Amino acid sequence: MGSISSALNLDLVRKFLLKRIENTLPVRVVQQPLDNLCWATCYRMVDNWLVPNNGFAWCRHARCASPGLACSGPKVHCNVPRLTSDVRNDWLALGYSKTVHQPNPLTVPAVRASIKAGVPVMIFLEHKGQAIGHFCLIVGTARMRFGVDTSFVIADPLKERLIEREATDLIVHGTWRESWEISQ
Repeated sequence: MGSISSALNLDLVRKFLLKRIENTLPVRVVQQPLDNLCWATCYRMVDNWLVPNNGFAWCRHARCASPGLACSGPKVHCNVPRLTSDVRNDWLALGYSKTVHQPNPLTVPAVRASIKAGVPVMIFLEHKGQAIGHFCLIVGTARMRFGVDTSFVIADPLKERLIEREATDLIVHGTWRESWEISQ
């Protein structure tokens, strides 16, 4: 009987030690409707979460690139890449006045602190050897209870659901170049 009890205790200890600790914001993934709208899709995901039932059209987000644009959805003329230098001003125009731009990747502790504070992080991943890239959102972190490795939970406009990537291997589409901590 003692060996069964010991085996059960070891199993409980193993489960305790391997338990994942997650902190993920309830951001719903939205897929980008056209090739170059990852930036506008990130804006929309944050708006959908922080301003539920807002009824905002794609134009609210795509209009950042072309003020005065009169479109009724993600049409081809809205399908333009966005310069990273315009992103902070876009967030300001959308009402996220406390958004902070960092011209570099954030550290793991900084991302953890942002997520804990309820602040998603938009990142720009530069395609290798090119001046273009992809925008996505870090909306959570996950790690083993006593582990040092941290994974980021990412809302990628190219995916149908949240994905998880190791913080040390965040090479989904290229090299992480810039970050925006998004806050109203």
